[in-house]
Amino acid sequence: MTVAMSLATFIVPPPITPEPIIVIRGDSYTDDGWGQLEFTKSYLTPPTDLTDWVVTLKVGTLVISGTVTTPTGPVQLVKVPLTAGNTFLLAPGNYNYEVEVVNGTTVMTPWRGTIRVQDR
Repeated sequence: MTVAMSLATFIVPPPITPEPIIVIRGDSYTDDGWGQLEFTKSYLTPPTDLTDWVVTLKVGTLVISGTVTTPTGPVQLVKVPLTAGNTFLLAPGNYNYEVEVVNGTTVMTPWRGTIRVQDR
């Protein structure tokens, strides 16, 4: 469902993913560590080419930039790195997250759910 607003178009987000993403406080999740967080979507609704879109993960007070790895096709993929500094800033507990993709005035939130931060 698309909701038109002045200066922007927002796509209503999907339901929250039932399983939390678990991260260890102070650990890195980058290409040099355990690997970036990956979010995939089979055919965004409406179908959208994500080439040149800006990716942002919002969790707690953190806002972290990501990249579109596979912008088109049957399964689209975005990646978001979490550094040790990022995960250290989150106290242990559960946080809601959203992954937004933005192009100009169009904003979509195709991924959202829970991240559980645990101590070592």
